[in-house]
Amino acid sequence: MYVNRGNWRKALGWGLCAVSILMVAWIFRSHGTQGINWTFPYFSGAANFRSLYDWQISPEDYDQVKGMTPAEHGHYRYARADKTVEYTVNNYGYVLVALAARNLFFWAGDAHAVVYLQVLVHVALSLLTLAHLRSRLQRGFFFVLFAINPLILYFVTFPFYYYWAAVPSLILVATVLREQRWGMEVLLLSVLLFVCFLIRPTTLFVSMLIFMVWLRRERKVMVAAGVAVFCALAWHSSGHFSTSPWHTMYVGLGAYSNPYGMEGPFDEAGFKRYTDLTGKAISTHAITGDYSKREVRQDYYALMRSEYLNVVRESPLGIMRNAAYNLIQSFGFGYRVSRPVVQLVSGVVGLIMIGLIVWTHQWMWGVGVLAVAGSFAPYFPPIPAYLFGAFPFTALAAGGIAETLWRKRAESSGGRTRSQHSNERPVPELTRPI
Repeated sequence: MYVNRGNWRKALGWGLCAVSILMVAWIFRSHGTQGINWTFPYFSGAANFRSLYDWQISPEDYDQVKGMTPAEHGHYRYARADKTVEYTVNNYGYVLVALAARNLFFWAGDAHAVVYLQVLVHVALSLLTLAHLRSRLQRGFFFVLFAINPLILYFVTFPFYYYWAAVPSLILVATVLREQRWGMEVLLLSVLLFVCFLIRPTTLFVSMLIFMVWLRRERKVMVAAGVAVFCALAWHSSGHFSTSPWHTMYVGLGAYSNPYGMEGPFDEAGFKRYTDLTGKAISTHAITGDYSKREVRQDYYALMRSEYLNVVRESPLGIMRNAAYNLIQSFGFGYRVSRPVVQLVSGVVGLIMIGLIVWTHQWMWGVGVLAVAGSFAPYFPPIPAYLFGAFPFTALAAGGIAETLWRKRAESSGGRTRSQHSNERPVPELTRPI
Protein backbone atom coordinates (compact mmCIF):
# COMPACT_ATOMS: atom_id res chain seq x y z
CA MET A 1 0.00 0.00 0.00
CA TYR A 2 1.39 3.40 -1.04
CA VAL A 3 1.82 5.96 1.72
CA ASN A 4 2.35 9.62 0.88
CA ARG A 5 5.31 10.50 3.08
CA GLY A 6 4.86 14.20 2.48
CA ASN A 7 1.34 14.17 3.93
CA TRP A 8 2.49 12.14 6.92
CA ARG A 9 5.29 14.61 7.57
CA LYS A 10 2.89 17.55 7.37
CA ALA A 11 0.43 15.85 9.71
CA LEU A 12 3.24 15.05 12.13
CA GLY A 13 4.46 18.64 11.97
CA TRP A 14 1.03 20.08 12.73
CA GLY A 15 0.58 17.54 15.50
CA LEU A 16 3.87 18.55 17.08
CA CYS A 17 2.87 22.21 16.86
CA ALA A 18 -0.43 21.50 18.62
CA VAL A 19 1.24 19.41 21.33
CA SER A 20 3.89 22.11 21.84
CA ILE A 21 1.21 24.75 22.35
CA LEU A 22 -0.62 22.53 24.83
CA MET A 23 2.56 21.76 26.76
CA VAL A 24 3.64 25.39 27.03
CA ALA A 25 0.07 26.38 27.97
CA TRP A 26 0.20 23.85 30.80
CA ILE A 27 3.60 25.05 32.03
CA PHE A 28 2.74 28.76 31.92
CA ARG A 29 -0.97 28.47 32.75
CA SER A 30 -2.54 31.16 34.86
CA HIS A 31 -3.23 30.26 38.48
CA GLY A 32 -5.27 33.36 39.23
CA THR A 33 -8.61 34.84 38.29
CA GLN A 34 -10.58 38.06 38.48
CA GLY A 35 -12.38 38.90 41.70
CA ILE A 36 -15.38 36.73 42.45
CA ASN A 37 -17.78 39.66 42.10
CA TRP A 38 -16.84 39.85 38.40
CA THR A 39 -16.41 36.17 37.50
CA PHE A 40 -19.31 34.68 39.44
CA PRO A 41 -22.09 36.37 37.39
CA TYR A 42 -20.89 34.76 34.14
CA PHE A 43 -20.73 31.21 35.48
CA SER A 44 -23.92 31.51 37.49
CA GLY A 45 -25.63 33.11 34.49
CA ALA A 46 -24.61 30.17 32.30
CA ALA A 47 -25.87 27.63 34.85
CA ASN A 48 -29.21 29.46 35.07
CA PHE A 49 -29.56 30.18 31.36
CA ARG A 50 -33.18 30.21 30.21
CA SER A 51 -33.30 32.57 27.25
CA LEU A 52 -30.94 34.98 25.48
CA TYR A 53 -30.16 38.16 27.44
CA ASP A 54 -32.12 36.97 30.48
CA TRP A 55 -29.15 37.12 32.87
CA GLN A 56 -30.06 35.42 36.13
CA ILE A 57 -27.61 34.67 38.96
CA SER A 58 -27.94 32.62 42.11
CA PRO A 59 -27.38 34.09 45.61
CA GLU A 60 -26.97 30.52 46.86
CA ASP A 61 -24.05 29.87 44.51
CA TYR A 62 -22.49 33.18 45.52
CA ASP A 63 -22.50 32.09 49.16
CA GLN A 64 -20.74 28.89 48.09
CA VAL A 65 -17.93 30.47 46.09
CA LYS A 66 -17.26 33.82 47.76
CA GLY A 67 -14.65 32.37 50.13
CA MET A 68 -13.02 29.94 47.71
CA THR A 69 -9.44 30.09 46.55
CA PRO A 70 -8.89 30.30 42.74
CA ALA A 71 -7.96 26.59 42.74
CA GLU A 72 -11.14 25.60 44.56
CA HIS A 73 -13.24 27.86 42.35
CA GLY A 74 -11.74 26.25 39.24
CA HIS A 75 -13.17 22.86 40.25
CA TYR A 76 -16.58 24.20 41.30
CA ARG A 77 -19.51 23.46 39.01
CA TYR A 78 -22.35 25.94 39.30
CA ALA A 79 -25.88 24.59 39.72
CA ARG A 80 -29.24 25.71 38.44
CA ALA A 81 -31.14 27.47 41.22
CA ASP A 82 -34.81 27.95 42.03
CA LYS A 83 -34.21 31.46 43.36
CA THR A 84 -32.27 33.90 41.17
CA VAL A 85 -31.85 37.64 40.78
CA GLU A 86 -31.31 39.67 37.61
CA TYR A 87 -27.80 40.92 36.82
CA THR A 88 -27.24 43.93 34.57
CA VAL A 89 -23.74 45.26 35.25
CA ASN A 90 -21.33 43.81 32.69
CA ASN A 91 -21.42 42.84 29.01
CA TYR A 92 -23.43 39.70 28.41
CA GLY A 93 -21.37 37.83 25.80
CA TYR A 94 -19.10 35.82 28.10
CA VAL A 95 -22.18 34.11 29.54
CA LEU A 96 -22.51 32.38 26.14
CA VAL A 97 -18.86 31.30 26.29
CA ALA A 98 -19.39 29.86 29.78
CA LEU A 99 -22.59 28.16 28.60
CA ALA A 100 -20.84 26.53 25.63
CA ALA A 101 -17.87 25.50 27.78
CA ARG A 102 -19.92 23.88 30.56
CA ASN A 103 -21.84 21.83 27.97
CA LEU A 104 -18.75 20.77 26.02
CA PHE A 105 -16.69 19.95 29.11
CA PHE A 106 -19.53 18.76 31.31
CA TRP A 107 -17.23 16.89 33.71
CA ALA A 108 -15.20 20.00 34.65
CA GLY A 109 -15.75 22.96 36.91
CA ASP A 110 -17.02 26.04 35.10
CA ALA A 111 -13.79 28.04 35.38
CA HIS A 112 -11.74 25.10 34.12
CA ALA A 113 -14.24 24.49 31.32
CA VAL A 114 -13.85 28.00 29.85
CA VAL A 115 -10.06 27.61 30.00
CA TYR A 116 -10.29 24.31 28.10
CA LEU A 117 -12.45 25.99 25.45
CA GLN A 118 -10.10 28.96 25.15
CA VAL A 119 -7.07 26.69 24.78
CA LEU A 120 -8.87 24.63 22.13
CA VAL A 121 -9.77 27.77 20.15
CA HIS A 122 -6.25 29.14 20.54
CA VAL A 123 -4.67 25.96 19.18
CA ALA A 124 -7.09 25.83 16.24
CA LEU A 125 -6.69 29.49 15.25
CA SER A 126 -2.91 29.40 15.70
CA LEU A 127 -2.59 26.38 13.39
CA LEU A 128 -4.95 27.95 10.87
CA THR A 129 -2.84 31.12 10.79
CA LEU A 130 0.40 29.17 10.49
CA ALA A 131 -1.06 27.26 7.54
CA HIS A 132 -1.73 30.53 5.70
CA LEU A 133 1.70 32.09 6.25
CA ARG A 134 4.01 32.06 3.22
CA SER A 135 7.46 31.41 4.61
CA ARG A 136 9.17 29.46 7.38
CA LEU A 137 10.57 32.63 8.89
CA GLN A 138 7.12 34.18 9.23
CA ARG A 139 5.70 30.96 10.65
CA GLY A 140 8.54 30.76 13.13
CA PHE A 141 8.01 34.31 14.37
CA PHE A 142 4.25 33.85 14.73
CA PHE A 143 4.69 30.50 16.50
CA VAL A 144 7.17 31.91 19.02
CA LEU A 145 5.66 35.38 19.52
CA PHE A 146 2.00 34.36 19.62
CA ALA A 147 1.21 30.63 19.59
CA ILE A 148 3.57 29.59 22.44
CA ASN A 149 4.35 32.98 23.96
CA PRO A 150 3.94 32.64 27.78
CA LEU A 151 2.39 36.13 27.99
CA ILE A 152 -0.22 35.14 25.42
CA LEU A 153 -0.88 31.78 27.05
CA TYR A 154 -1.36 33.46 30.42
CA PHE A 155 -4.49 35.15 29.05
CA VAL A 156 -5.54 32.08 27.08
CA THR A 157 -5.64 30.15 30.36
CA PHE A 158 -7.17 33.02 32.35
CA PRO A 159 -10.87 32.29 33.00
CA PHE A 160 -12.19 35.65 31.90
CA TYR A 161 -13.17 37.36 28.66
CA TYR A 162 -9.83 38.94 27.70
CA TYR A 163 -8.79 36.18 25.28
CA TRP A 164 -11.75 36.64 22.94
CA ALA A 165 -10.54 40.03 21.72
CA ALA A 166 -7.99 38.11 19.60
CA VAL A 167 -10.61 36.18 17.61
CA PRO A 168 -11.70 39.09 15.32
CA SER A 169 -8.02 39.94 14.82
CA LEU A 170 -7.29 36.41 13.63
CA ILE A 171 -10.35 36.50 11.34
CA LEU A 172 -8.82 39.60 9.74
CA VAL A 173 -5.49 37.79 9.41
CA ALA A 174 -7.16 34.82 7.70
CA THR A 175 -8.99 37.21 5.35
CA VAL A 176 -5.78 38.98 4.34
CA LEU A 177 -3.70 35.83 3.86
CA ARG A 178 -6.38 33.66 2.25
CA GLU A 179 -6.01 33.34 -1.52
CA GLN A 180 -9.59 32.23 -2.21
CA ARG A 181 -12.70 34.28 -1.62
CA TRP A 182 -15.06 33.54 1.22
CA GLY A 183 -18.53 32.26 0.34
CA MET A 184 -21.31 31.66 2.83
CA GLU A 185 -18.56 31.81 5.44
CA VAL A 186 -19.04 35.60 5.45
CA LEU A 187 -22.42 35.19 7.14
CA LEU A 188 -21.10 32.74 9.73
CA LEU A 189 -18.10 34.94 10.44
CA SER A 190 -20.37 37.98 10.80
CA VAL A 191 -22.29 36.16 13.52
CA LEU A 192 -18.99 35.24 15.21
CA LEU A 193 -17.86 38.87 15.01
CA PHE A 194 -21.08 39.92 16.70
CA VAL A 195 -20.58 37.37 19.49
CA CYS A 196 -17.06 38.75 20.05
CA PHE A 197 -18.54 42.27 20.09
CA LEU A 198 -21.06 41.11 22.68
CA ILE A 199 -18.16 39.78 24.76
CA ARG A 200 -15.81 42.74 24.20
CA PRO A 201 -17.36 45.88 22.63
CA THR A 202 -13.81 47.16 22.00
CA THR A 203 -13.59 44.69 19.07
CA LEU A 204 -15.94 46.91 17.07
CA PHE A 205 -13.19 48.77 15.19
CA VAL A 206 -11.50 45.53 14.12
CA SER A 207 -14.87 44.21 12.93
CA MET A 208 -15.40 47.38 10.90
CA LEU A 209 -11.94 46.93 9.37
CA ILE A 210 -12.82 43.35 8.44
CA PHE A 211 -15.97 44.49 6.65
CA MET A 212 -13.93 47.11 4.77
CA VAL A 213 -11.43 44.46 3.64
CA TRP A 214 -14.26 42.13 2.67
CA LEU A 215 -15.81 44.91 0.61
CA ARG A 216 -12.67 45.05 -1.53
CA ARG A 217 -12.07 41.30 -1.76
CA GLU A 218 -15.33 39.41 -1.43
CA ARG A 219 -18.62 39.39 -3.32
CA LYS A 220 -20.48 42.59 -2.54
CA VAL A 221 -23.80 40.80 -2.01
CA MET A 222 -22.33 38.52 0.64
CA VAL A 223 -20.60 41.40 2.39
CA ALA A 224 -23.83 43.44 2.43
CA ALA A 225 -25.63 40.45 3.91
CA GLY A 226 -22.90 40.05 6.53
CA VAL A 227 -23.09 43.72 7.51
CA ALA A 228 -26.88 43.45 7.72
CA VAL A 229 -26.63 40.40 9.99
CA PHE A 230 -24.12 42.11 12.28
CA CYS A 231 -26.12 45.35 12.49
CA ALA A 232 -29.42 43.53 13.07
CA LEU A 233 -27.95 41.50 15.91
CA ALA A 234 -26.30 44.60 17.40
CA TRP A 235 -29.57 46.54 17.22
CA HIS A 236 -31.47 43.68 18.83
CA SER A 237 -28.98 43.55 21.69
CA SER A 238 -28.56 47.31 22.16
CA GLY A 239 -30.89 47.43 25.14
CA HIS A 240 -28.76 44.89 26.95
CA PHE A 241 -25.52 46.87 27.03
CA SER A 242 -25.40 48.54 30.42
CA THR A 243 -21.75 49.61 30.61
CA SER A 244 -20.42 53.05 29.79
CA PRO A 245 -16.95 54.29 28.78
CA TRP A 246 -16.97 57.25 31.17
CA HIS A 247 -15.76 55.28 34.18
CA THR A 248 -12.83 53.87 32.19
CA MET A 249 -12.06 57.27 30.68
CA TYR A 250 -11.88 58.92 34.09
CA VAL A 251 -9.78 56.29 35.86
CA GLY A 252 -7.44 56.20 32.84
CA LEU A 253 -6.25 59.66 33.89
CA GLY A 254 -4.29 57.97 36.66
CA ALA A 255 -2.05 56.06 34.24
CA TYR A 256 0.60 58.80 34.26
CA SER A 257 1.63 61.69 36.50
CA ASN A 258 -1.35 63.92 37.14
CA PRO A 259 -2.48 66.70 39.51
CA TYR A 260 -5.58 64.78 40.64
CA GLY A 261 -3.95 62.50 43.19
CA MET A 262 -4.65 59.37 41.14
CA GLU A 263 -1.96 56.70 41.38
CA GLY A 264 -2.66 54.21 38.63
CA PRO A 265 -5.73 53.49 36.46
CA PHE A 266 -7.71 51.78 39.21
CA ASP A 267 -11.50 51.49 39.55
CA GLU A 268 -11.28 52.69 43.12
CA ALA A 269 -10.27 56.17 41.93
CA GLY A 270 -13.62 56.65 40.23
CA PHE A 271 -15.60 55.27 43.16
CA LYS A 272 -13.64 57.45 45.59
CA ARG A 273 -14.30 60.57 43.51
CA TYR A 274 -18.00 59.77 43.45
CA THR A 275 -18.06 59.33 47.22
CA ASP A 276 -16.10 62.55 47.80
CA LEU A 277 -18.56 64.58 45.69
CA THR A 278 -21.85 62.94 46.69
CA GLY A 279 -21.18 61.40 50.08
CA LYS A 280 -22.51 58.07 48.75
CA ALA A 281 -20.40 54.93 48.78
CA ILE A 282 -20.38 52.50 45.86
CA SER A 283 -20.60 48.75 46.48
CA THR A 284 -19.82 46.29 43.65
CA HIS A 285 -21.04 43.23 45.57
CA ALA A 286 -22.57 40.96 42.93
CA ILE A 287 -25.76 40.31 44.91
CA THR A 288 -26.36 43.18 47.32
CA GLY A 289 -24.20 45.96 45.86
CA ASP A 290 -25.93 49.18 44.80
CA TYR A 291 -23.73 49.27 41.67
CA SER A 292 -26.03 46.61 40.22
CA LYS A 293 -28.90 49.13 40.22
CA ARG A 294 -29.27 50.87 36.86
CA GLU A 295 -30.21 54.23 38.37
CA VAL A 296 -27.10 54.24 40.60
CA ARG A 297 -24.83 53.40 37.64
CA GLN A 298 -26.43 56.07 35.48
CA ASP A 299 -25.85 58.66 38.20
CA TYR A 300 -22.27 57.46 38.60
CA TYR A 301 -21.57 57.51 34.84
CA ALA A 302 -23.00 61.02 34.55
CA LEU A 303 -20.65 62.25 37.27
CA MET A 304 -17.65 60.51 35.66
CA ARG A 305 -18.56 62.13 32.34
CA SER A 306 -18.69 65.56 33.94
CA GLU A 307 -15.37 65.05 35.75
CA TYR A 308 -13.60 63.78 32.64
CA LEU A 309 -14.86 66.62 30.43
CA ASN A 310 -13.70 69.10 33.08
CA VAL A 311 -10.19 67.65 32.75
CA VAL A 312 -10.41 67.85 28.95
CA ARG A 313 -11.26 71.55 29.18
CA GLU A 314 -8.56 72.24 31.77
CA SER A 315 -5.75 70.20 30.23
CA PRO A 316 -6.32 69.18 26.58
CA LEU A 317 -2.58 68.82 26.03
CA GLY A 318 -2.38 66.38 28.93
CA ILE A 319 -5.14 64.27 27.38
CA MET A 320 -3.32 64.26 24.02
CA ARG A 321 -0.02 63.40 25.72
CA ASN A 322 -1.60 60.40 27.43
CA ALA A 323 -3.19 59.26 24.18
CA ALA A 324 0.17 59.51 22.38
CA TYR A 325 1.92 57.49 25.10
CA ASN A 326 -0.82 54.87 24.97
CA LEU A 327 -0.75 54.50 21.19
CA ILE A 328 3.04 54.21 21.06
CA GLN A 329 3.09 51.54 23.77
CA SER A 330 0.36 49.67 21.88
CA PHE A 331 2.99 48.82 19.26
CA GLY A 332 5.27 47.50 22.01
CA PHE A 333 4.20 45.08 24.70
CA GLY A 334 1.72 47.30 26.47
CA TYR A 335 1.56 49.21 29.73
CA ARG A 336 2.42 47.88 33.17
CA VAL A 337 0.84 49.58 36.16
CA SER A 338 3.36 51.25 38.50
CA ARG A 339 6.30 50.09 36.35
CA PRO A 340 7.67 53.29 34.74
CA VAL A 341 10.81 51.52 33.48
CA VAL A 342 8.71 48.87 31.74
CA GLN A 343 6.51 51.60 30.30
CA LEU A 344 9.60 53.38 28.95
CA VAL A 345 11.00 50.21 27.38
CA SER A 346 7.60 49.39 25.86
CA GLY A 347 7.45 52.90 24.41
CA VAL A 348 10.91 52.58 22.87
CA VAL A 349 9.99 49.18 21.40
CA GLY A 350 6.76 50.71 20.11
CA LEU A 351 8.58 53.55 18.36
CA ILE A 352 11.01 51.09 16.76
CA MET A 353 8.12 48.89 15.61
CA ILE A 354 6.27 51.86 14.12
CA GLY A 355 9.37 52.88 12.19
CA LEU A 356 10.02 49.35 10.93
CA ILE A 357 6.37 48.82 9.98
CA VAL A 358 6.46 51.99 7.87
CA TRP A 359 9.86 51.19 6.37
CA THR A 360 8.93 47.60 5.42
CA HIS A 361 5.38 48.51 4.36
CA GLN A 362 3.62 46.17 6.82
CA TRP A 363 0.60 48.43 6.52
CA MET A 364 -2.19 45.95 7.21
CA TRP A 365 -0.70 44.74 10.47
CA GLY A 366 -0.01 48.30 11.56
CA VAL A 367 -3.59 49.32 10.80
CA GLY A 368 -4.74 46.24 12.75
CA VAL A 369 -2.87 47.41 15.85
CA LEU A 370 -4.42 50.86 15.46
CA ALA A 371 -7.90 49.35 15.12
CA VAL A 372 -7.45 47.51 18.42
CA ALA A 373 -5.78 50.36 20.29
CA GLY A 374 -8.08 53.01 18.83
CA SER A 375 -11.02 51.57 20.72
CA PHE A 376 -9.57 52.50 24.13
CA ALA A 377 -6.01 53.92 23.95
CA PRO A 378 -7.13 57.55 23.47
CA TYR A 379 -8.24 57.48 27.11
CA PHE A 380 -6.92 54.31 28.79
CA PRO A 381 -3.43 52.78 28.91
CA PRO A 382 -2.82 49.63 26.83
CA ILE A 383 -2.55 47.10 29.62
CA PRO A 384 -1.93 43.64 28.07
CA ALA A 385 -5.43 42.40 28.94
CA TYR A 386 -7.01 45.23 26.92
CA LEU A 387 -4.36 45.11 24.18
CA PHE A 388 -4.65 41.37 23.67
CA GLY A 389 -6.31 41.68 20.26
CA ALA A 390 -3.26 43.54 18.90
CA PHE A 391 -0.72 40.81 19.67
CA PRO A 392 -1.45 38.70 16.55
CA PHE A 393 -0.74 41.78 14.43
CA THR A 394 2.52 42.67 16.20
CA ALA A 395 3.70 39.05 15.89
CA LEU A 396 2.93 39.05 12.16
CA ALA A 397 4.50 42.47 11.69
CA ALA A 398 7.67 41.22 13.40
CA GLY A 399 7.77 38.23 11.08
CA GLY A 400 7.23 40.40 8.02
CA ILE A 401 9.96 42.81 9.14
CA ALA A 402 12.39 39.92 9.71
CA GLU A 403 11.56 38.48 6.28
CA THR A 404 12.12 41.85 4.58
CA LEU A 405 15.44 42.43 6.36
CA TRP A 406 16.59 38.91 5.44
CA ARG A 407 15.75 39.45 1.80
CA LYS A 408 17.45 42.85 1.68
CA ARG A 409 20.56 41.38 3.28
CA ALA A 410 20.66 38.56 0.72
CA GLU A 411 20.09 40.97 -2.16
CA SER A 412 22.80 43.34 -1.00
CA SER A 413 25.28 40.45 -0.81
CA GLY A 414 24.36 39.25 -4.29
CA GLY A 415 22.83 36.03 -3.03
CA ARG A 416 19.33 34.64 -2.95
CA THR A 417 17.04 33.96 -0.02
CA ARG A 418 16.14 30.51 1.08
CA SER A 419 12.60 30.97 -0.22
CA GLN A 420 13.97 31.61 -3.73
CA HIS A 421 15.60 28.16 -3.66
CA SER A 422 12.48 26.41 -2.39
CA ASN A 423 8.89 25.84 -3.34
CA GLU A 424 7.60 28.17 -0.64
CA ARG A 425 5.08 30.79 -1.63
CA PRO A 426 6.39 34.36 -1.83
CA VAL A 427 6.06 36.77 1.06
CA PRO A 428 2.57 38.35 1.05
CA GLU A 429 2.59 41.79 -0.49
CA LEU A 430 0.65 43.70 2.12
CA THR A 431 0.80 46.92 0.14
CA ARG A 432 -1.42 45.55 -2.61
CA PRO A 433 -4.99 46.84 -2.87
CA ILE A 434 -7.23 44.93 -0.50
